Amino acid sequence: MLAELKKAVDAKNEIVVTLWHPFWANTTFNMRDLKDPKGRSARGRASLLGREDFAQEYPEIAKWLGSIKMDEATHGSLEDLVVNTYGEGRRTRPPLTGPRSIPSTTSRSPDPARPLTPADSSPSPS
Repeated sequence: MLAELKKAVDAKNEIVVTLWHPFWANTTFNMRDLKDPKGRSARGRASLLGREDFAQEYPEIAKWLGSIKMDEATHGSLEDLVVNTYGEGRRTRPPLTGPRSIPSTTSRSPDPARPLTPADSSPSPS
């Protein structure tokens, strides 16, 4: 779909595609919406998803995430940067090298579904 959209835009041809809001292609291709007299689109609504107990475990971060507000142009340019500039397999600097600060041997076995904390990554006593 995006390849066809780009091809039509580059050729200055009109095209109708199904997109959503917020979505980076709206900003990148300067798209305009068809009229929506019944208000069926979910324009301007984006959600953050996390595991069930995230807000209880990390209340400060949950509050911060819940306070994020940005207009569609800002969201579109941010998403374009993340997806198209820094997306999977793309780098603008050399990859990180060296030890990852996670000990190779430890008596603790961190739960892979939980993020590591400083206590998880500190070296085990010898």
